[in-house]
Amino acid sequence: MNNSMSASKTEVRIKRDVGGMVCASLFLLLGAVCLYETTQMTDPDSFMFPRMVITGLMGLSLALIVTSVFKATVPVAEKSQSGAAPSTLRRVLLVAAMMGATLLMPWVGFLLSATGAFIALMLLAQYDPWTKGKLLLYSFVAVAIVAGFYGVFSYLLQVPLPEGSLIQFP
Repeated sequence: MNNSMSASKTEVRIKRDVGGMVCASLFLLLGAVCLYETTQMTDPDSFMFPRMVITGLMGLSLALIVTSVFKATVPVAEKSQSGAAPSTLRRVLLVAAMMGATLLMPWVGFLLSATGAFIALMLLAQYDPWTKGKLLLYSFVAVAIVAGFYGVFSYLLQVPLPEGSLIQFP
């Protein structure tokens, strides 16, 4: 009976997400500095939104640290789920797509740069083969998310988003 039970158990190695905890700690420090900077703002319209975002990100960083400290054992996978090795080029291109969209925003506006970045991120992050249905669904989701963010920030929160100097929509 012991042999059958020991054969069915899988070995779990102790591994903490040290890199994640270090990054979360840095974000906590950066958040504290940014939160302090908002104390210099006098207009409630100026400091309310940044304080909400900073506090939320600091809370999530703290949650990651606490979770990593108290969750001592994690199953360590030797390969990713898809069986492919991690791609450094893909990661660099993901960051480059986001930075490119940010840099293009003053010229082409929020809508075009955010849609382009979203499409680039979807293409870069997709491991599985594309199908017509997946392409149609992802395109719809991309437009819906970008339009949703635009609507929330422009109309609900009254945050002015870049309209672009080269291309302007009526």
